[in-house]
Amino acid sequence: MDSSITNQIQQQETIIQNFFTQNTKIITICIVILSIICAYFYFSSKSTNENMEPKVENIEPKVENMEPKVPVEIPPSTENMVTSGKVLNYFGGKGCPHSNMNSMMYQMVFNKLKNKYSDVNINLLWSDEKQDLFKEKNIQFVPTLLTNTDNKINTKLNDINTDNYNDQELENLFLENVYKQL
Repeated sequence: MDSSITNQIQQQETIIQNFFTQNTKIITICIVILSIICAYFYFSSKSTNENMEPKVENIEPKVENMEPKVPVEIPPSTENMVTSGKVLNYFGGKGCPHSNMNSMMYQMVFNKLKNKYSDVNINLLWSDEKQDLFKEKNIQFVPTLLTNTDNKINTKLNDINTDNYNDQELENLFLENVYKQL
């Protein structure tokens, strides 16, 4: 009986060794495949990032645009508010990119509207200087445009398919829309 038990034990050890040897081969193959996949993604993403970074030798400085920057002085809020005629009250924030003096709305109102309709009087009201007026008029967002009678000006171009107009025509429609509400 001892020899049969020994033979069975040897057979089981052989089976176990074969099992681990075969699984070790499978595990090794899986590790190699995963390493290849990781290396592929590492190097392909690295080359993509390198292509996205600008190369210094390809960038030429534009000398014609290298004018010295002059600090721009922000105009103060209107001290003596105009209340007669066609009046537009512009409520804005000096630090707000949508209503400060570099914003599109500010440029449209103070440059284009004023040039096109000279009879319009514009009061400039900054949030940090006229806080009481902002609270009194319940101004929650900037820019806000109000008439002299505190009616909010609707700047939307309702019922207009903007695809049918070029930029200049849309600008004129916008200015005309604001002017008609004053």
